[in-house]
Amino acid sequence: MTLIPALLRERDEQHRFREEMQLKITLQRDVHTSRRIEGIYSLPGLLSPFFTGREAQCDLLGHLLAPAPSSQKRAAVYGMPGVGKTQLALRFAATNKHQFDNIFWVSGASYEKLSNGFQEIAELLDLPEKSRSEPQHVKVQAVKKWLTSEDTTRRWLLVMDNVDADDYKAVLEFIPEGPNGCILFTTRKSGAAVHLCGDFNCVVELKEMDPEESCALFLRVLGPGTENRPNDASLAAEIVKDMGNLPLAIDQVAAHARIMECSLEEYREMYLGDQSQALSWNEVHSSSSASVMHTFDRALGSLEGKFPNAGKLVCLFAFCDPEGIPLSILMEGAAGTTDKELQAVLRNKMSLEATLAQLKSVSLIRRVGEKKKIWMHDLFHLISRLRLTAEDRKRWASEAVALIWAAYDRIPFHWTAEFTNWDKNDEYLPHILSGIRLARDCGVDDSKPLAMMMERTTGYFIHRGRDDKNGLPYAVELGEQAVEVAKKAFGNNDPAVMKAMSTLGYVFKCTRRSKEAEAWNQRAFDLRNKMLGPKHPETLGSMFDLARDFRDQGRLDEAEKLWRVVLRERGIFWGEDHNETLWTMYMVAEVCLKKYDAPETAEDTKAKLLAEAEDLFVKAIVGFEKNVGRNHAFTLICLRSLALAYVIQERYLEAKQLLEEAVEGFVVIMGIDHVECEVTFFHLKRLYIITDLPEEVERLKRVFEGSSWLEEHEERGEVTQILHNN
Repeated sequence: MTLIPALLRERDEQHRFREEMQLKITLQRDVHTSRRIEGIYSLPGLLSPFFTGREAQCDLLGHLLAPAPSSQKRAAVYGMPGVGKTQLALRFAATNKHQFDNIFWVSGASYEKLSNGFQEIAELLDLPEKSRSEPQHVKVQAVKKWLTSEDTTRRWLLVMDNVDADDYKAVLEFIPEGPNGCILFTTRKSGAAVHLCGDFNCVVELKEMDPEESCALFLRVLGPGTENRPNDASLAAEIVKDMGNLPLAIDQVAAHARIMECSLEEYREMYLGDQSQALSWNEVHSSSSASVMHTFDRALGSLEGKFPNAGKLVCLFAFCDPEGIPLSILMEGAAGTTDKELQAVLRNKMSLEATLAQLKSVSLIRRVGEKKKIWMHDLFHLISRLRLTAEDRKRWASEAVALIWAAYDRIPFHWTAEFTNWDKNDEYLPHILSGIRLARDCGVDDSKPLAMMMERTTGYFIHRGRDDKNGLPYAVELGEQAVEVAKKAFGNNDPAVMKAMSTLGYVFKCTRRSKEAEAWNQRAFDLRNKMLGPKHPETLGSMFDLARDFRDQGRLDEAEKLWRVVLRERGIFWGEDHNETLWTMYMVAEVCLKKYDAPETAEDTKAKLLAEAEDLFVKAIVGFEKNVGRNHAFTLICLRSLALAYVIQERYLEAKQLLEEAVEGFVVIMGIDHVECEVTFFHLKRLYIITDLPEEVERLKRVFEGSSWLEEHEERGEVTQILHNN
């Protein structure tokens, strides 16, 4: 009869466990982004259903972030990787959502991710500025304005997670200043925490869990009933001590032990083998992390023994950005990998999903972004590289770069199409930059995919109009490195080297270093002329670039002479209506217009120059409109230049119509922060002043209110002379 009570007790334990799990699943489902009648609760589905402890920290955050009617509250949680900062923030938000009308979450890991996060908030709030065609700066300002509106009584919480970039001060421009709401930051850095909160008393240091909490977490993840087995509890205490009581490691190892279906005693033998540490954790944070490194190394080794392709995927992920790896990169970049088994997995959606499920089952990754992206903890991301030998790190860095490049190369990137693919480029950019940086750190310096990806990314920064801290200055450095890598990968005289030189020359041109631009373009021209011949399209491209450098240096006669040669030869090779020919035609017209303005030009010559310029502008517009449409950037540039020719002739009404069309088009396709908008704004504003239309000047200013350059332009009264930055 003693068997019956035991069975009943076991049944009751299982029933309680199921009820507890159902409650946690419900809690996690509530945390997912959803609209409610009373507001918006936008949190990623990353909260663990096994969250344990941290009551004191949650209570402290509740005190620091208690909504107040007339003062904004801020708090920051900082601590080492894997200590559970994100989990604590999510737990606090989930359990205190009754205190807030709206809750928003953004990743603070980089400037780009903050911008994308505010884009999502703008969409959730259904703000007028949510349109993809609006520049990020406008969307950020719109969200901040909504959050700080004086006429609102909304109680909101904004979570800025993983503010760990070296330049964390860049986050400040995203922080809404005002009396409303609460902001919770998570970061590894104590200095960043204090700086962002502005008050040391609002900073919470999150340390390792205490032993009791660690054991409880381990046993809950392991499964029902284990906490009542004394031997398991004792072994769990030893295991979590080996792991340094870090929640991330505890969660993943317990899940791994569960799926391996072995006893804890057998599992602990993993830690009792060779204790030598080939990888030093002290270089990263503290000595307490060594056991965590060992834990991950052993767990990954066991996983690789059963699921080799899952281990290979981890090696690829280790060189991507850990937050939000798109499945599209994996599938579209499959052809870049040299491992045939892995390539087959990546190309087959079912096989890829099965392999990702194996990783997810032991909590090594999570699926985010409607399961279209992979999330990997940054500590695991680091360990996944450090556990490899130097040779294997170099190998997998090369494999990852080849995969990323194969996916990146599928995005059309030509001067007639580049402006339509920015969203995809932006999505891939964190992984491209991560792959480049980590591959270079591993000594990869002769990879053809790396060279091509560096050259393409250099061009992206320029054509995107990125002149912020991640734009033009970085493009110079990246462009110089691209040339060196291309030389090692392809050889000094390969077309890829010439292309990298031309791109670097264009970078120097855009940074107003025309002499350096000329030097690089001359080197590219000399190589192409020697290897390909004087009439080859790429040689003509280098001649075109040199002409542009001469123009920028005021050597207008030399520029005109070269451009006329290029125009003639391109017309023969491509045809009169080809885009390459039309663009050269535009440049000849543009240099004619510049020569018209030159003080040394004779009056009788000026009339001929102006007439030829107008004729060529019109021909270019007709050709571009036929080939790429009226609202394409290069058609609009031609319209703007034709308008300037009309201004010279005092044909103000025609000029006004063309400039207004151009400025409207540039705003739509390029955003108000782009240099082409700045240049067109300047000319339209000047025309309004000439024609005495002050109300139109003020209307134009309102259109560009919030742009990154308007205030500076108003202060100095003139635009930087980059009129023809093409």
